[in-house]
Amino acid sequence: MPANERKYWPTPSKHAHVLGEVRQVKHGKGVTSALYLYQASVERGDEPQELPAARARAIIGACSGIVCTICGQEVDWTEPPTEAYLRLMSHYPAIAVGDGVMQS
Repeated sequence: MPANERKYWPTPSKHAHVLGEVRQVKHGKGVTSALYLYQASVERGDEPQELPAARARAIIGACSGIVCTICGQEVDWTEPPTEAYLRLMSHYPAIAVGDGVMQS
């Protein structure tokens, strides 16, 4: 995706309103997709010219139940692809949790 191209989220086929934008973030030697979640959802066709205030500046990995501030419907963020997420998380040490090991 070119640097000047904005990718609004979610796609029109998934939801009627725009809740944020998909952005590319650098981490270590790699790049992964992150969700910039707008403070307030906007109507399609009324996307802001400038980046508005954020509820979250970089959601990386799956997140369920993101609420549209216009209609109240929940939408799930399912990006980035598993490979990109695993590459990102490989930069962090594993921590022990209970009987197992969890990646942090």
